[in-house]
Amino acid sequence: MTVITFTYLIVPTGRFTGIPRNIAEGTITISNELLVNNLHAQIQQLLPHPFSNVPFYLRAFHPGPVEYRVMRQGIPISQYFSDSPTAEPHHVLIEEDAYHIHTL
Repeated sequence: MTVITFTYLIVPTGRFTGIPRNIAEGTITISNELLVNNLHAQIQQLLPHPFSNVPFYLRAFHPGPVEYRVMRQGIPISQYFSDSPTAEPHHVLIEEDAYHIHTL
């Protein structure tokens, strides 16, 4: 089991507009053997009202040549990150799923 630490950024658009910076940016430590659902649930629990009901999806961000990958529910986190990411500003971007494109 590999435990990894992510930094995340909630993109402050749509219903996330006005989210306080201390909530929009943070760190989460989780096993990369768990499913993306677990990461999603852990982030959901951190969101205060009225942001806790905003549907969202996660994108894995790998610095360098910009690469964003939608993190699908039900897939192990290890498919996106094999070990702890480098010390870059953000590893996971959280965006409102306003059109339910990435529905659970």
